[in-house]
Amino acid sequence: MELDQILNDLQTSLDVVQSKLNMLKTVQTGKLYEVDILMTRKEAAYFINKSTRQLDRLCDERKIKREYIDGAVRIRRSSLLEYLGVEVRPLASKTKPMSEFDRIFNKYH
Repeated sequence: MELDQILNDLQTSLDVVQSKLNMLKTVQTGKLYEVDILMTRKEAAYFINKSTRQLDRLCDERKIKREYIDGAVRIRRSSLLEYLGVEVRPLASKTKPMSEFDRIFNKYH
């Protein structure tokens, strides 16, 4: 009986890891602030692995912000990432590019 429980726990953990990996595949690294995608309710629910009804509840509770664009409900990907606890930071490329000398100097000092 303990072996079955251990195997079930391992399978559950693997499922959680797989869902997080699938979420990471949908995140466009390096493009988050340049292109913040507006998603439909169905796409957003799939993105956070919830039903559309649960997504609507989260929006009603103000945990996820919904926007009305031309009368249709849209949800920003950055809002979903914040809900999931993914840290959303500005890109390093938005800063002034450093010269080769400055980069090497900062690396060793």
